[in-house]
Amino acid sequence: MLKCILISIVLASLVSCRSKKQLSETDRVIQEAISKFPQLLTSTNNREKSFQLIRSVKIGKKNIELQLYSSSEYLNDPQSILVIINEKKIAFAIPLLSNTYRDYWNFQFEKSNTDLLPVNTTFEKELKNCIQELQLSDSDQTDKIVIKEMLTSLLGCRLINESDSLNLLDLF
Repeated sequence: MLKCILISIVLASLVSCRSKKQLSETDRVIQEAISKFPQLLTSTNNREKSFQLIRSVKIGKKNIELQLYSSSEYLNDPQSILVIINEKKIAFAIPLLSNTYRDYWNFQFEKSNTDLLPVNTTFEKELKNCIQELQLSDSDQTDKIVIKEMLTSLLGCRLINESDSLNLLDLF
């Protein structure tokens, strides 16, 4: 009888330990980014769930995944987080703050908004930290592939040609 009680206590403790949800690597880096950058805070009660997955791109040959998380578009100043996961499943989060935070984007001819909390880093520095930490600089130019996929596939950027400005003349 005593053995049955001991076994049930041990099993109950093991089950309770397993039921505690472990944060995934992606959730962990998003939580760290929110802690590091107070500009990412939203009005929702659950800070980690305030960012939802919008788009994901996988670079098959390199087994690298890029994920774009965004806060609600109904907020006054929505923010985004870019998560890059390397082939070893190590993740790094880079905030994509809105243009309100001019110091983060290091706009050359714009002055920082003095009403806002300064960011104390730039997107360029965060991207360099990501490439270094995830060891994306190699002879195969993985870093360039990641940046290209980030801009074209994930963020939907495209090259602008001189002929594209002809459409602007029609507006005037």
